[in-house]
Parts: sequence; C-alpha cells; structure tokens
Amino acid sequence: MDRTTLTYQELSTVLAALRYWQANTGSMFRDQVMPGMFQDCEPLDDDQIDELAQRLNTLELAGKPPQEFKS
Repeated sequence: MDRTTLTYQELSTVLAALRYWQANTGSMFRDQVMPGMFQDCEPLDDDQIDELAQRLNTLELAGKPPQEFKS
C-alpha cells in the first residue's frame, strides 16, 4: 500500500485520537499534556482540530475514492 494512503482502520484511529484529545484536554493546556511533542510549535486549537478532521475526511482510503467519514 502507498505510504500516503490510510486504511479505514487507520483513519478511524486518527480521528478518534483527535476527538479524544479535543474533548479531554483544555486548549490552553495542551502543550503541557505532552510537552515533548510541542517543543517547536503550538498544539492545534479546537477550530484547527475541526478543520483537520474535515480534511482527513476527504483522504483517499486504501485506493478507494474519498468519501465522507463521520468524525
């Protein structure tokens, strides 16, 4: 499989992780939850997470055309 294509299982996991992160961390404190991940950048805020989830919804899934995915 192409390294740039996600499977449905991978996309589901990424979207679930994003939504969990969004729901369980305060936007102002996200950099403190995993400080090693945010040494050179700021974590996404809630609106940016929503935008990213929408972009992920349009990804090609394992050779299938993009389709709407509930996130």
